[in-house]
Amino acid sequence: GVLTVPGLTGDPDDRADYNAAVEQLARQEGMTFRECQEWLDDNDVRLHHYGGDEMQIVPERLHGALGHQGGGKKLRE
Repeated sequence: GVLTVPGLTGDPDDRADYNAAVEQLARQEGMTFRECQEWLDDNDVRLHHYGGDEMQIVPERLHGALGHQGGGKKLRE
């Protein structure tokens, strides 16, 4: 799925994008921040910069192959 998160920077070393995305997803799904983190881990999915202010929820194995390219890279340019 795609999640809209305003203010993303694309910085892979900064946890701000991750935290903002988890907060947004948790709010959207009626979970706490921690519950959302656990759900992501339990389901082997990760948040991936998609483009602009969007993040994707992708399988861990795919995220490992993509790394920090694409949307996150474009935000840093």
